[in-house]
Order: sequence, then C-alpha cells, then structure tokens
Amino acid sequence: MAKKAYVKKTRKTQKKTYKSKTNNTIQVATRRKKSDVLKFVKNMTYQVNPNIKADGSQHMFHLQLRANSIYDMCNSYSPTQSSHDALWEEQDSGYALIGTANQPAFNADGFEHWEDRYQSFTVLGSKITVTYTPVLTPQYVSGRDPAPPTTLFLQKSYEEDNGIDPVTSNSGDLNKLPYMRRAQILTSRIGRMGQGGIVTSSFSAKKGFAVTDIMDNKELSGTFGVPPDLIIKAPEKQAYYNIYLAQTVKNHEDSPDSAVAMPRGILRIQVEYITKLTDPTQTNQVRPERA
Repeated sequence: MAKKAYVKKTRKTQKKTYKSKTNNTIQVATRRKKSDVLKFVKNMTYQVNPNIKADGSQHMFHLQLRANSIYDMCNSYSPTQSSHDALWEEQDSGYALIGTANQPAFNADGFEHWEDRYQSFTVLGSKITVTYTPVLTPQYVSGRDPAPPTTLFLQKSYEEDNGIDPVTSNSGDLNKLPYMRRAQILTSRIGRMGQGGIVTSSFSAKKGFAVTDIMDNKELSGTFGVPPDLIIKAPEKQAYYNIYLAQTVKNHEDSPDSAVAMPRGILRIQVEYITKLTDPTQTNQVRPERA
C-alpha cells in the first residue's frame, strides 16, 4: 500500500499593520543620554609685575583657583586692587583680575556649550600645571643682586582660608602647609632673562573628600541651572589650588623694604577637570532661553 503524501497545511492570517519590532517614534524622539564624562580645560596667562606695590604685600602674591568646579574658577587673589594697575596683566581680557566686588566669573572652556544639555556637573578629579618665567629683573641697586631668592609655591587645600595672610606671612609659613609643591625662581645679575620654575598638583574627589560614591553626595555637585530658577552655582564642598609667588627669605639683605625685588615674569596656568555631567535637560540639546 502506497504511503499517503504529506501536505503542509497553511493558515491564512490577516496582515498586521502593527509589528512588535517597529520602533516607537515617541521614545526615539525623547531618548536622552543620561550622563557624559568629559575633560574641561582652562589655560590662563598673566604678566605679574611685583614692582607694583599694593596693600603692602610686596613680598608675597597669591592666586586661589577652585580644584573641583568648572564654574567660577577664580575664587580669590591678592593683593586686591581698587583699579587695574598692571600688577596682573592678563593675556585674555575675559580673565582680568580687576580687584573689585564685581569680579566677573570665568569658567572652564566649554562650560557654556554644555550648560544647555545638562543640569548638574561633578568634578571627579583635576590637575594643575603652573609655570613662572622671569622676563625682567627689578631695579638694580649697586652692590646688591638684581633680585632676591624667589620661590613659586603651589598648595592644595580643602578650606578657603588656609591661615596664610599675604601681608604678614612669609615663605616659612608656606613651607609648613600640607600638600605643598615648590620651585625656585632664578634671576641673573648680568642678563635680563632668568630661569623659571614649574609645579604641578592633582586632586581626586574620592580621596580628597574620603567618599566611596562621589555621585551619591550632592554637596560635591554644582549646577548649570535648574529650571525654573536657573541658578548656576559651584559645589558646596570645595577644594582649592593656591598659587604663591614669595621671597624665599623675607626681608633678605638683597631686597630692601624700600623696593619690591621679586622678578617680574610670565605666569602660565593650565587646569584640567575630569567632569561628569548628569541630569539631562528635556531634549538634551537646547533649554528655553533665560530671561
């Protein structure tokens, strides 16, 4: 008996207009990146002229930058000046240290580009490199060196006030501070060009603030501006880089009180911030215009 041929049966189905694999266009349109980790960099150059006296602090000058904020990087500096008198001559007018209560905030490069995409930023770590190159020795006094021993200091601190007063403190006080780096600035009796110095330091939010999860601590995060208030602010907890140019020995015999003898020079600063951006805006592209 011959075997019966097998015929595969098919079932007609109604054509579906909806397929489960079809992308949901609403989800695609509103999909946003939850976070980004980026490097923000700021380069600043100043000509520092210690021959300009201000507030009597002719033996020490101080500049304080934030180590964990890409917003309002310059926290303070000394001496404060009532007017711009060439003590700090900036290469870029946007970074002028004008010495008034209305000192404009300057931010890390790229801050304005990303503030419309995210609402919060957290600096995970940073690195600073500072160089000082003497370009012109002070007024020569017969029988004296053209400039006394001068030191470039770089110190990391976790308090805004580290106990140093540029008017009354000296290099001996700076040497007692923790996290201190230093370089000697050399000048020449014969030539006008001396040997500069370079110092570096770094900051880690996890090590510096002794936290396990940086992103779980809101005090370590700043804001680009949260609608509807749109308030831009730096983190509540702060770390700082303190830059000092000071006479190695205050009132050295080669630096009479009647003359400011530290060498005039070029101060170059580069700060790199590894930053995590979180809390994306509604479109992760452009927020409504600020009023």
